[in-house]
Amino acid sequence: MKETLLKLSENFYIKILFSHFALLLSWSFNGENQILLSVGSLIFLDTLTAIIAVVKLEGWAGYRSRAFSRSMSKVFRYLIFMYVARMVDKSLPIHIFAPIMDTFIVTTEASSILENFAKMGYTVPTSIVKKLKEYYTDKTAMGVGVKKE
Repeated sequence: MKETLLKLSENFYIKILFSHFALLLSWSFNGENQILLSVGSLIFLDTLTAIIAVVKLEGWAGYRSRAFSRSMSKVFRYLIFMYVARMVDKSLPIHIFAPIMDTFIVTTEASSILENFAKMGYTVPTSIVKKLKEYYTDKTAMGVGVKKE
């Protein structure tokens, strides 16, 4: 594995690909590193607490490695959501979409972490968890996820 990563890091095309990706992130986020670190930290905590909750409830037999791959896909989805919101903000005179998207992602991850702690048997502010869960499950109020016939 180490040799493969070393060979990849020496590949000219891989270096070009990563440098373009870094340049794109740098340009689109305008030095907003705190939100990237916050979202990354919350995803890490969500994954960790989910694994602990599953192991605590079902033992190691209940743990599946799919949780890690879902976290990686979540990272890429969130990056795309945040990037698109920032591109919309760059094209409009009012910069409101990026803060809305950032707030949505942070509250989603925070509510998931609180739910994981509740599954583990810890006391959590149930009123907050309940309100956040209602917000995300009642998508019909906003028309999100509703099939149009």
